[in-house]
Amino acid sequence: RGRGPSAELVATAERLRLASTRLARILRRETHTGLTPTQVAALATLQRRGAVPVGVLAEAERISAPTATKVVDKLVRAGLVERLAHPEDRRVSLVAVTDAGHDLLAATRRHKTAWLATRLAALDPEDRNRLLDAVEVLERLVAPDEPTGDPTGEAASPAPPTEPGGQR
Repeated sequence: RGRGPSAELVATAERLRLASTRLARILRRETHTGLTPTQVAALATLQRRGAVPVGVLAEAERISAPTATKVVDKLVRAGLVERLAHPEDRRVSLVAVTDAGHDLLAATRRHKTAWLATRLAALDPEDRNRLLDAVEVLERLVAPDEPTGDPTGEAASPAPPTEPGGQR
Protein backbone atom coordinates (compact mmCIF):
# COMPACT_ATOMS: atom_id res chain seq x y z
CA ARG A 1 0.00 0.00 0.00
CA GLY A 2 1.09 3.60 -0.68
CA ARG A 3 3.27 5.16 1.96
CA GLY A 4 2.69 8.67 0.71
CA PRO A 5 5.22 11.19 -0.51
CA SER A 6 8.75 11.16 0.88
CA ALA A 7 9.90 13.83 3.33
CA GLU A 8 12.04 15.34 0.56
CA LEU A 9 9.02 15.58 -1.75
CA VAL A 10 6.93 17.16 1.01
CA ALA A 11 9.70 19.72 1.66
CA THR A 12 9.86 20.51 -2.08
CA ALA A 13 6.08 20.93 -2.17
CA GLU A 14 6.29 23.31 0.79
CA ARG A 15 8.98 25.43 -0.91
CA LEU A 16 7.01 25.49 -4.16
CA ARG A 17 3.81 26.48 -2.37
CA LEU A 18 5.55 29.30 -0.51
CA ALA A 19 7.36 30.63 -3.61
CA SER A 20 4.24 30.49 -5.80
CA THR A 21 2.14 32.15 -3.09
CA ARG A 22 4.70 34.96 -2.70
CA LEU A 23 4.87 35.48 -6.46
CA ALA A 24 1.07 35.55 -6.75
CA ARG A 25 0.87 38.08 -3.90
CA ILE A 26 3.52 40.31 -5.51
CA LEU A 27 1.78 40.15 -8.90
CA ARG A 28 -1.56 41.02 -7.29
CA ARG A 29 0.06 44.14 -5.82
CA GLU A 30 1.35 45.06 -9.27
CA THR A 31 -2.16 45.69 -10.63
CA HIS A 32 -2.26 49.41 -9.75
CA THR A 33 -5.91 49.53 -10.81
CA GLY A 34 -7.54 50.81 -7.64
CA LEU A 35 -9.65 47.64 -7.64
CA THR A 36 -9.64 44.99 -4.95
CA PRO A 37 -8.28 41.52 -5.77
CA THR A 38 -11.88 40.23 -5.68
CA GLN A 39 -12.99 42.85 -8.21
CA VAL A 40 -10.06 42.09 -10.53
CA ALA A 41 -10.75 38.36 -10.25
CA ALA A 42 -14.45 38.86 -11.03
CA LEU A 43 -13.61 41.04 -14.03
CA ALA A 44 -11.15 38.42 -15.33
CA THR A 45 -13.72 35.66 -14.85
CA LEU A 46 -16.32 37.64 -16.78
CA GLN A 47 -13.81 38.21 -19.57
CA ARG A 48 -13.07 34.48 -19.73
CA ARG A 49 -16.67 33.29 -19.49
CA GLY A 50 -18.52 36.02 -21.32
CA ALA A 51 -21.85 37.46 -20.18
CA VAL A 52 -23.28 35.51 -17.25
CA PRO A 53 -25.84 36.05 -14.47
CA VAL A 54 -24.45 37.31 -11.15
CA GLY A 55 -25.20 33.93 -9.56
CA VAL A 56 -22.96 32.15 -12.06
CA LEU A 57 -20.20 34.68 -11.34
CA ALA A 58 -20.62 34.11 -7.60
CA GLU A 59 -20.32 30.37 -8.07
CA ALA A 60 -17.27 30.68 -10.32
CA GLU A 61 -15.52 32.99 -7.84
CA ARG A 62 -16.65 30.98 -4.81
CA ILE A 63 -18.23 34.03 -3.19
CA SER A 64 -21.76 34.61 -1.94
CA ALA A 65 -24.39 36.01 -4.28
CA PRO A 66 -24.74 39.21 -2.17
CA THR A 67 -20.95 39.73 -2.32
CA ALA A 68 -20.97 39.15 -6.09
CA THR A 69 -23.78 41.71 -6.44
CA LYS A 70 -21.73 44.30 -4.51
CA VAL A 71 -18.66 43.57 -6.63
CA VAL A 72 -20.67 43.89 -9.84
CA ASP A 73 -22.26 47.15 -8.63
CA LYS A 74 -18.80 48.64 -8.05
CA LEU A 75 -17.56 47.42 -11.43
CA VAL A 76 -20.66 48.89 -13.13
CA ARG A 77 -20.05 52.27 -11.42
CA ALA A 78 -16.43 52.13 -12.63
CA GLY A 79 -17.65 51.49 -16.20
CA LEU A 80 -15.83 48.15 -16.39
CA VAL A 81 -18.90 45.90 -16.70
CA GLU A 82 -22.49 46.40 -17.76
CA ARG A 83 -25.77 44.68 -17.05
CA LEU A 84 -27.57 43.30 -20.08
CA ALA A 85 -31.04 41.86 -20.52
CA HIS A 86 -31.08 38.06 -20.78
CA PRO A 87 -32.19 37.20 -24.32
CA GLU A 88 -34.67 34.53 -23.16
CA ASP A 89 -35.61 35.40 -19.57
CA ARG A 90 -36.51 39.00 -18.74
CA ARG A 91 -36.26 38.24 -15.01
CA VAL A 92 -32.50 37.62 -15.33
CA SER A 93 -29.83 40.11 -16.19
CA LEU A 94 -26.40 39.23 -17.45
CA VAL A 95 -23.12 40.91 -16.55
CA ALA A 96 -20.59 41.54 -19.33
CA VAL A 97 -17.22 43.26 -19.53
CA THR A 98 -17.17 46.63 -21.31
CA ASP A 99 -14.43 47.79 -23.66
CA ALA A 100 -12.96 49.75 -20.74
CA GLY A 101 -12.90 46.55 -18.67
CA HIS A 102 -11.14 44.64 -21.45
CA ASP A 103 -8.64 47.49 -21.81
CA LEU A 104 -7.96 47.59 -18.07
CA LEU A 105 -7.33 43.85 -17.89
CA ALA A 106 -5.02 43.96 -20.92
CA ALA A 107 -3.04 46.86 -19.43
CA THR A 108 -2.82 45.10 -16.07
CA ARG A 109 -1.54 41.91 -17.68
CA ARG A 110 1.01 43.86 -19.73
CA HIS A 111 2.23 45.64 -16.60
CA LYS A 112 2.57 42.40 -14.62
CA THR A 113 4.37 40.71 -17.51
CA ALA A 114 6.75 43.66 -17.88
CA TRP A 115 7.48 43.63 -14.14
CA LEU A 116 8.23 39.92 -14.25
CA ALA A 117 10.31 40.21 -17.44
CA THR A 118 12.45 42.86 -15.74
CA ARG A 119 13.06 40.51 -12.82
CA LEU A 120 13.89 37.64 -15.20
CA ALA A 121 16.34 39.84 -17.11
CA ALA A 122 18.32 40.27 -13.89
CA LEU A 123 18.92 36.50 -13.68
CA ASP A 124 21.98 34.96 -15.22
CA PRO A 125 21.36 32.92 -18.40
CA GLU A 126 21.78 29.59 -16.59
CA ASP A 127 19.09 30.48 -14.04
CA ARG A 128 16.76 31.71 -16.81
CA ASN A 129 17.17 28.37 -18.61
CA ARG A 130 16.48 26.45 -15.40
CA LEU A 131 13.41 28.58 -14.83
CA LEU A 132 12.18 27.91 -18.37
CA ASP A 133 12.45 24.18 -17.69
CA ALA A 134 10.62 24.67 -14.37
CA VAL A 135 7.84 26.67 -16.05
CA GLU A 136 7.22 23.81 -18.49
CA VAL A 137 6.92 21.41 -15.54
CA LEU A 138 4.62 23.82 -13.68
CA GLU A 139 2.37 24.14 -16.73
CA ARG A 140 1.95 20.36 -16.75
CA LEU A 141 1.43 20.31 -12.98
CA VAL A 142 -1.48 22.76 -13.16
CA ALA A 143 -3.00 21.47 -16.40
CA PRO A 144 -6.50 20.02 -16.07
CA ASP A 145 -6.49 16.33 -15.26
CA GLU A 146 -6.88 13.82 -18.05
CA PRO A 147 -10.32 12.22 -18.41
CA THR A 148 -10.95 9.65 -15.71
CA GLY A 149 -12.42 6.99 -17.95
CA ASP A 150 -15.80 7.95 -16.55
CA PRO A 151 -18.50 7.07 -19.09
CA THR A 152 -19.86 10.63 -18.94
CA GLY A 153 -16.53 11.89 -20.33
CA GLU A 154 -16.14 14.27 -17.41
CA ALA A 155 -12.58 15.04 -16.36
CA ALA A 156 -11.70 15.14 -12.70
CA SER A 157 -11.91 18.64 -11.24
CA PRO A 158 -8.59 20.41 -10.89
CA ALA A 159 -7.65 21.86 -7.51
CA PRO A 160 -9.04 25.35 -6.97
CA PRO A 161 -6.62 28.14 -7.86
CA THR A 162 -4.74 29.86 -5.06
CA GLU A 163 -5.38 33.27 -6.53
CA PRO A 164 -8.94 34.28 -7.37
CA GLY A 165 -9.60 34.81 -11.12
CA GLY A 166 -6.77 32.76 -12.52
CA GLN A 167 -4.65 35.39 -13.76
CA ARG A 168 -3.03 36.12 -12.37
